Amino acid sequence: MENKKIYIMLSYTGTILSRIVKVCTLREYSHVSVALDLEFDSLYSFGRLQPRNPFSGGFVKEEIDGGTYKIFKNTRCKIFELEVTMLQYQNLKDFIDHFIDQSHAYKFNVVGLIGTMVNKPFNRENHYFCSQFVGKALLKSNIYDFGKDVGLIKPTEFAEIPGLKTIYQGKLSGYPSFLEAYNKGRS
Repeated sequence: MENKKIYIMLSYTGTILSRIVKVCTLREYSHVSVALDLEFDSLYSFGRLQPRNPFSGGFVKEEIDGGTYKIFKNTRCKIFELEVTMLQYQNLKDFIDHFIDQSHAYKFNVVGLIGTMVNKPFNRENHYFCSQFVGKALLKSNIYDFGKDVGLIKPTEFAEIPGLKTIYQGKLSGYPSFLEAYNKGRS
C-alpha cells in the first residue's frame, strides 16, 4: 500500500498572543497547524476566527494568503513533511472532517493554553488550542503519541517528531514561490 505525506507548519505571526507564547516558551515559533497536502489547501488549526479579533477563536481552515496570515505579512514559519501510511492519512482526514462538519461546536481553549505554561493540563470539552488540536489529531490517527496529555504539548515539540523532513523555513509569504520551484524540481 502506498504511503502518503502530511505537513506540519510551525509559525510565528507577531500577534500579542504569539509574543506571549514565545516569551513563555523561549522558542521561535508559537503556533502549529497540520495540512493534508503540500499546497496547503487543507491547512487546519485552532486560532482566530476573525483575523482582527484576538478574542474570537476556534477551529480554523487557514489560508497562507488570507485571514490572519494576510494581515500579519511578516509571519515566519518552518514547514515539515512526514510520511504516513494510507490508513494513518485516512484516519487524520476523518478526524479533521469531523471538526469541519462540527466547527460551530468547538471553541478556543484559553484556559488550557495557560495550563501549558504551568505544566497543568486544563482540558475542556470541545475546547482546543493549536498544539492540543494537532497533538490529538496525530494521536487519534495513530501517527504520533507524545506520551503525555495533549493539553501539555507546546508547538515547538512537533519539530521533535521522528521522521520529519524540513522542506521550508522562512517567511510564509515566500512559500508559494518555494512551492513552485519545489514542484518543478520533482517533475
